[in-house]
Amino acid sequence: MNVPTTVITKDTGENIADLLARADRAAEDGAYEEAIHLYHRVIDADLEGDYRTRAFIGLGTIHDVEGRAEAALAAYQSAVPTRGPSSRPEVGPLRVRIVRLLVFLERFVEAEEVARELDPSERPVLEAVIIHAARALGLVERGELDEAQLEIGRGRQRLDDAGLGQLIEVPLDVAALEYARGELLRRRAEAIGFDPLPLDFAAALEERCRYILDAQAAYSEVMKAGSAQYSAMAGVRVGSLYQSLHSDLIRMGRPTTADTPEKRMLFEAALRLRYAILLRKAAAMMESTVRMIERTGEGGQWAERARQALSEISQAERSEQALIDALPVARADIERALADLGERAK
Repeated sequence: MNVPTTVITKDTGENIADLLARADRAAEDGAYEEAIHLYHRVIDADLEGDYRTRAFIGLGTIHDVEGRAEAALAAYQSAVPTRGPSSRPEVGPLRVRIVRLLVFLERFVEAEEVARELDPSERPVLEAVIIHAARALGLVERGELDEAQLEIGRGRQRLDDAGLGQLIEVPLDVAALEYARGELLRRRAEAIGFDPLPLDFAAALEERCRYILDAQAAYSEVMKAGSAQYSAMAGVRVGSLYQSLHSDLIRMGRPTTADTPEKRMLFEAALRLRYAILLRKAAAMMESTVRMIERTGEGGQWAERARQALSEISQAERSEQALIDALPVARADIERALADLGERAK
């Protein structure tokens, strides 16, 4: 005969199964505070059994829905092991949830480690996509860019195979994959340096600018998910692309062909104009990001960082335009010099 486990409180004894059922009903009804209280009572009473696991899953789900990522992650990690084989049916889906939260929290190497425990070919399409995204983000963080590109390609292929290659509204899992693509391209852009000055500076500059614009396009896809945090993360990365480019251009030497004061001035002006054009594109993207954040009422560190990035990009754009306008060089001459840079890069 099975005797139900009993929770003994100061004034009543309750069956754990009944207590868990009450918690589940409260959660389904949206009475989250009551559900959380009941789940904790189950956890306190059942120190290592199945009821405890189910209570942690319930807790994690509530925190997840309510946007408390750290608390949700802690609950899920208490419910299931994140490493090693397991025959328990709930382990796979919960590991996917853990991967999603670790990516959201930018703990990319940890996310990759858990994602390695999952076989994307056995998961539904969006779960497979977040697995590939997590792996790619961890690889990018560790500098393994070629391997990261393969993971991104696998994720894109899975989407294409499911007929989801072109989406107007981007699910968060796809946004994570696009964020990984943006991070990969950002790293490739920043790997193209100008100190020492490349033999073909014009070609190097254009290649870096292409990577920057491709990264910006990937980050703009992230913003289609409508998540304030993902959008702010992407926007801040866009800002860093241009800050890094500006820093490298300021520090670099000047080509030997700029061998007179007039040629050096024209070269500087062409560089500044190229940079200002890129800044305008970045500012437009960041303005859209900040408007979306303000529309959703989201706060937090990422919202503030997005506003700061917009402020810095806008200030940089104004500064560059002021410097260009102050130069004793006709705008048409600067544009011709910029066009010449582009021609020599081909």
